[in-house]
Amino acid sequence: MMPRCAYIGLGSNLSSHSGSKTRDSLQLLREAVQGLARLDGVCGALRVSRLYASAPMGPQDQPDYLNAAV
Repeated sequence: MMPRCAYIGLGSNLSSHSGSKTRDSLQLLREAVQGLARLDGVCGALRVSRLYASAPMGPQDQPDYLNAAV
């Protein structure tokens, strides 16, 4: 089977609370990339774009998003 290339957009503006541990958007994006790297069928190293911030769409009373492409 020929290798396929896929591009995945990631974004987060939320904190995740797990017990007493709080993870911010940067940590959540890191965990997402690590999870993708562990998937069956992923060959070679994942390439990750620079991180960038963007204003939220819709209601403006929320934090900016932290985004990346993998």
